[in-house]
Amino acid sequence: MKKIIVLIFTLGCFIANAQQNDELIKACTAGNLTEVKSLVEKGADVNLAGATGSPLSVSLFFADIVQYLITKGAKVNEGSYPPLAQACLYGSPEVIKALLDAGADPNKPAISDVSAGIQKMIDDEKAKGKSANKALIKAWQGMVEKMKANPVTTYAITNLVANTNCLECMKMLTEKGAKTDVINTISGANLLSDFA
Repeated sequence: MKKIIVLIFTLGCFIANAQQNDELIKACTAGNLTEVKSLVEKGADVNLAGATGSPLSVSLFFADIVQYLITKGAKVNEGSYPPLAQACLYGSPEVIKALLDAGADPNKPAISDVSAGIQKMIDDEKAKGKSANKALIKAWQGMVEKMKANPVTTYAITNLVANTNCLECMKMLTEKGAKTDVINTISGANLLSDFA
């Protein structure tokens, strides 16, 4: 009987924590600092990633939330697409500064798996059973293998140059050691040349 009670209690705690983390993601996405603080104080995990990302990665439009999450232990170098690389897509000096000050690595690559859409097409075709187009599945599987062998890799500085004109952000990245000898995969030129 004691084992059942412990199991029920543990399951209840797990469900409550999962709900708090879902709510934390929603509050971060909405930019609601008051709610973020309340949820973190109630035990929501600042590093638990959901389907849409981590609390830090979904709050990159809100410097106050980013700074708060960092003070509560949010990891700034986690994941295959680190928060700094994501933040450089938007060019917010306050967010980029907060991440760099917290130790974000400006040279950590952001790796994107672009094969997910094709894998879904494979799965959908296979679900047709005997009427599935085997030649098409085989061709798509070959594409997925090639994509997984050569993932799309970008860097914070690459994202910054390709998506913003934030000179202050560029200065912060280079002062923290961001490599500037990267070639822009779109233009084929040196990033600093493109930025200029």
